[in-house]
Amino acid sequence: MWKNYLYLALALFILTACDSDKPSSKPAVLVDTDNSVQRGDRPMSEAEATAMAVQTAIKEGLSSGKSFKEAIPGYQFGMQAEDIKKAHKKLARKGKVERFKSARSREEGAYAYQLPVAGEALPIIFDFEYSEEAGLYAGKGLIRLEEGQNSTDVLNVTADLFNEWYGQPSFELPVHNYCKRYLWVEGNRLVDLACELDGVQVRFYNLEEGMPNLFEEKGKTPEKSKEEMELQLEEEPTPLTQ
Repeated sequence: MWKNYLYLALALFILTACDSDKPSSKPAVLVDTDNSVQRGDRPMSEAEATAMAVQTAIKEGLSSGKSFKEAIPGYQFGMQAEDIKKAHKKLARKGKVERFKSARSREEGAYAYQLPVAGEALPIIFDFEYSEEAGLYAGKGLIRLEEGQNSTDVLNVTADLFNEWYGQPSFELPVHNYCKRYLWVEGNRLVDLACELDGVQVRFYNLEEGMPNLFEEKGKTPEKSKEEMELQLEEEPTPLTQ
């Protein structure tokens, strides 16, 4: 009889050993010891990374203590409409702006700023944004293409001029309307140069009065105060601060 018990014990041992070789149905537990895997996070696109880098540069510029009064030569942040009129008369005497009069009245018309590029003058008429307290805080203008010109060439010679005025661009952004796009960011001043369908557009901003929405609606100045902008930037981590 003892042999029967021995055979039974041997059979149970063999069955147990076989079961231990079967794959476990329980899920494996992965331990990410170096935090190299961010589960649930999608890779950041190039556009998102660029936008965050620009936001970081704006934040650093505002905290640097640098504050520029000059938007472009002849126009200063803080000017009121009457100051702009006086500046236009002064610039006109120097040949740096040209007045376009309407047929209805000698008093009506706009001044075209003459951008001195490549030995020529490219006319650009600026629209200015004012606030009651801060005065001039933003402006935009379009260099319209003449016959035989193309936007890439006009953008490139304008960028060369801005390199003389503002230094090398802070950012060369992805192609916009088949052209490069440049940003100059320093202190409280931001200058945006890009191609549009009917010419080359120049925009400038006083960042102390709010942050322009450069990417979702290019060029639109949102209703954001400086305090709201800084709070938003503190809450959103950037690739440069992570």
